[in-house]
Amino acid sequence: MRRIQKPSEDAKLPPSPEVPEAAADLSAAVFPKRSLSARGGKSIGRAARAAALPVHDRGEDGAGIQSVPERDAPAEVRRHARAETKRQHSLPRGSEGAFEIGQYVRFLWSVPWNTYTGFNPRLRAVREHLDSTILGFDKAKAFLLENLAVNRRTPDRVIPALCLVGPPGNGKNSLAEELAEALGRPHKRFSISGMAVKEELLGVDRFSMRGARAGKILSKICDAGCLDPVLVINGVDALAAPDRADLLEGMLAVVDPKRRARFFDRYLGLEVDLSKMIVILTANTVEAIPEALQRFAEVIEVPGHSEEEKAVLAHELILPRLRHEHGLKDSDLQISLDGLVKIIRDYTLEAGVNSLTRTLETLCRKRASDLVRNTAPKEKRAGLLSIENIRSMLGPEIYAREPLEDEPQVGLVHGLAWTQAGGEMLSIEAEVFAGTGGQGGVRSTGQLGEVMRESTAIAHSVVRSRCEQFGIDEESFVQMEFHLHFPMGGVPKDGPSAGAGIAVALASAMSDRPVRNDVAITGEVSLRGKILLVGGLREKALAAYRQGAKAMIYPRANEKDVESIPADVQAQLALIPVETIDEVFAMMISNIVKPKIVGGNFVAELDQREGGGS
Repeated sequence: MRRIQKPSEDAKLPPSPEVPEAAADLSAAVFPKRSLSARGGKSIGRAARAAALPVHDRGEDGAGIQSVPERDAPAEVRRHARAETKRQHSLPRGSEGAFEIGQYVRFLWSVPWNTYTGFNPRLRAVREHLDSTILGFDKAKAFLLENLAVNRRTPDRVIPALCLVGPPGNGKNSLAEELAEALGRPHKRFSISGMAVKEELLGVDRFSMRGARAGKILSKICDAGCLDPVLVINGVDALAAPDRADLLEGMLAVVDPKRRARFFDRYLGLEVDLSKMIVILTANTVEAIPEALQRFAEVIEVPGHSEEEKAVLAHELILPRLRHEHGLKDSDLQISLDGLVKIIRDYTLEAGVNSLTRTLETLCRKRASDLVRNTAPKEKRAGLLSIENIRSMLGPEIYAREPLEDEPQVGLVHGLAWTQAGGEMLSIEAEVFAGTGGQGGVRSTGQLGEVMRESTAIAHSVVRSRCEQFGIDEESFVQMEFHLHFPMGGVPKDGPSAGAGIAVALASAMSDRPVRNDVAITGEVSLRGKILLVGGLREKALAAYRQGAKAMIYPRANEKDVESIPADVQAQLALIPVETIDEVFAMMISNIVKPKIVGGNFVAELDQREGGGS
């Protein structure tokens, strides 16, 4: 094993003729010089950089001479390089075949054979660095540190791939960057969202077509200059598409620990040991990650940030960095936590911090421009921006959140949805009419997906089976026609978590009884009235809290997820677990008939309270 170090001054490369200018230009375009650097352009060391830069002493027909000392390459690689060079010399000078072989040999020696960073920091220092730069991610940090600890005792073990799942902009890539910096390793990343075939990952056989090249994975290894970088692959949830099966097979070559230790690139034609590399995958939704990938990768869901967490993150990490990048002093631009919360609420709509970062960049640019032109108003010169200053610099609010209704409404329920941008409160509206020709049914609008249409049908059947509880006989119910609408029709809606809310809206419209306006509902309902498990409880609770709801009804099966909800949200939002739709009806609809079991018999009791129970 070779650690990155500066080559000896006495080391000399074998002499070779010079390459024609055209060949040299093409080689420079195909194989640019690479530098071994960490995040933010910080060099790992001059010696490491000197060792990692390819030193191409090219032959007349593009014959490559090694950029890594030949003694450090495996014997098989040296034999293969000599055989290719011999084959090149048998071809006419200046021929296309000779030039392609020269390119291949240069690439062969640009692979960092047996080259590792060799930096082994204390795990306590790694943990402290991650905690000081990344907010949250406790499970992901624990997984990485535990595997690094195990590898100290069993160095030959391959660290399993880590798959971070969460909304965009919540810090998945930042965690990988900070991990690489803490470990002193290069950080490389790419996305597979736009790829279609595995050859883009694993390379094209150079004997099958002209212009063949190495795959993206090995190219990133060569860019890193060592065999143990931190490699991030974004967008793995795109592999769920039916036409990506071939690409999925290529992904398994780096995710499967056994295959990673014997990684094979088709262009190179040789095996490369990537067992020391740390692989981190990212995705937005768990459901879209192929099962084959989940078998080999540790999948950890990373939720979005609450408003308070975003404000602290911006105040402690993002704003200081942006001030430095824009040449501002701490006293030149300061924003209070209240000001940051206003920016988050009124100018961003996301679970992460990408939009927040861009908005703060706008404030930094405007502040720097005012200082350069010396045109800052007197009230801004102190550096601390007030709420009025923020509005004057950013303009009118972009996202005006609609307040909750002042009074309970008939047929209007506040449901909760989980999107890639985080949680959202979703209004569900229901109206009832006399059926045409005495035939009833339910009609739904609002660009609903197939899953939500099934939820609507189930909720309709659930309400029909309980219509007598609301004082409606079944014959009258059959003649009712329901219209169910989800506002914001331009936004597609789907997912198995709206059944309970739909049932409440239908029951309210059928019985002409109002629904509590300060409670949000999430939960799917079964045909027998059981409230089923849902996903994204944390994000939904944050959405209900943002909109001013006083309580959130959720499935009792999700009680294990309550601990993920921030403490400040739990203090302001009552969390009510339920098991059946009858419990939801009792809490949400006023003056309903509540079913009970008395002495083994099923009886009903009228609730006379104005606003229902809580």
